[in-house]
Amino acid sequence: MKQKKPEAVYKIAYSYANVSMEEPVYISEYSFTLIDEQGNTGYVYPNFSDEYPSETIKGAKSKAVMFFGTHKDSGSLVLAFKDNMFNTNSDFYIRADNLN
Repeated sequence: MKQKKPEAVYKIAYSYANVSMEEPVYISEYSFTLIDEQGNTGYVYPNFSDEYPSETIKGAKSKAVMFFGTHKDSGSLVLAFKDNMFNTNSDFYIRADNLN
């Protein structure tokens, strides 16, 4: 498989905690869709970090880093989060502006 050559790669540090769920929580880059300011979706880019997400039991927390590539450099991004990758609708959106 040919590796994509993005114009921009975005490093996103994040953290999460399992406050009340009885089942463990695991949130990775595959829980998100990245959308650039032109409306194009980005793609998961190889993670060259030693901060990976962990499955968290009730009362535990995790922090990690994820990378996304885009075909064009963008001044703003939207991360659409789904707690279930098989859902058709996102649960919420996170917007990041002034990236340039």
